Amino acid sequence: MATNVSDILGEYMLKGWILTDRGCPNADCGVPLMRSPAARSPTVHFCAGCDNKPDSTVERPSLQLVASVEPSISSISSGSHLSRASTPPTELSSGLSSPTFALPPETAESRRRREQSDIASTEIGRRLLKGWAMLAEECPNTQCYGVPLVRAPRSNDTDEPIKECVVCETRYLSTSDWAGRPTLTPVVTGPPVSGPDFAGLPVSSARLASPGKPPTPTGPQHIQPDVLAPSPALTSTSTGTVLSTLDNAAAALERSLQSLTAKLVSLTDGTSPMDPSAIGAAADAVTKTTQALTQVKQLQWSEKQNLMQ
Repeated sequence: MATNVSDILGEYMLKGWILTDRGCPNADCGVPLMRSPAARSPTVHFCAGCDNKPDSTVERPSLQLVASVEPSISSISSGSHLSRASTPPTELSSGLSSPTFALPPETAESRRRREQSDIASTEIGRRLLKGWAMLAEECPNTQCYGVPLVRAPRSNDTDEPIKECVVCETRYLSTSDWAGRPTLTPVVTGPPVSGPDFAGLPVSSARLASPGKPPTPTGPQHIQPDVLAPSPALTSTSTGTVLSTLDNAAAALERSLQSLTAKLVSLTDGTSPMDPSAIGAAADAVTKTTQALTQVKQLQWSEKQNLMQ
């Protein structure tokens, strides 16, 4: 009997019938019911142990009873499958599901940046045709918005590459700061005029004290016969004084940085209870002192360049 049931189950599973998890309703039979394929209508269930085969001419009442009372899920699925053909197609809306993107209103700053970009593109293109090279570095000037630097053609490999911005026309030289980090330093063509030193002088005195420019006479030559241009020694002495002051400031900042670093180490070495506020204050002081020392080192480098010119 068991072998016959297994053969029937295997035969009908090969025909596409489904072995369900429902057992036969007869008390003395525990064989799972078989369900007809989804393409067959109406859906029929039969027991391989109690019922005759569904395709036989004689059917037992138990087969009809099971077929009539079984609320098969597959029949619902089959009905849904048959009803799909009558489902109307989904209408696609011609309108956009999201609002149209609107550009932000134009401001004076955005207009200035756009005009600056147009000028930079035109000038860079003109220089590229002359053999210039466009670099991956941008002008550090805050008034130049993302303007790439360009470099003139090299006459030989020993030339120092000087980079130039086509907008502000500032020329830069690649250098390294005191920590060895690469930086761009503006190329100074002459000794700069210090603003605070001449702020309280008259216009004529400021002209006379300006290094690099001859005094402009405001009247006949014989009226001021004793007015002379500043000697190079005076300018060198002034620059040397500034450099000495910067050296003293750098030394003081270095001592402060060493002291703050030692304090930060003592706060974090585990010998005393951790104080997050004190550690944060010490770290902030170290950061600010390092920034100040970096600026002083850069000023020292600039003054030394002025002395060599």
